[in-house]
Amino acid sequence: MTTEHNEPRSDTVRQANPFRRRVQNAVAAWIEGEWGRKEAMLAEAKRHGWTEARSTAFANITLTPELLAASLDNVSLSKLRRELHKIGAPSPGQLIREARLAYAKHLLVETRLMIREVRERAGYDNDKHFKDTFVREVGMTPTEYRRDSIKEGTEPT
Repeated sequence: MTTEHNEPRSDTVRQANPFRRRVQNAVAAWIEGEWGRKEAMLAEAKRHGWTEARSTAFANITLTPELLAASLDNVSLSKLRRELHKIGAPSPGQLIREARLAYAKHLLVETRLMIREVRERAGYDNDKHFKDTFVREVGMTPTEYRRDSIKEGTEPT
């Protein structure tokens, strides 16, 4: 779609930006693997005990803007913010929040996991925070979202 001056719409340009896609893919991949890495680390700690190194490694499993920047060719957080701002993309924190919510929506529709399990796997530590965030961003509770998705023919597996 173009504007009056036959220029591409800024939304299209922003979505097509390779850097933005790379960041979004990195965020999505990290979040999808986060829960499994946490479970593996907890099992290891249960077998061998908690050490300072394990505690540090466990803390670094949860994606933060700082860890995202470091994972992208070890750029600084301020440089990542500047580069995202240049292309009109959301902040690193906002990209992470959007990806967590997208993953939760995926799990709600594609699985039969309990809402609590969806919340945990999507990286939310608190039931109320998850529900409030979901309602604010999606306009309905996670349960309503799942129910509406099933009504539309997308049966969870």
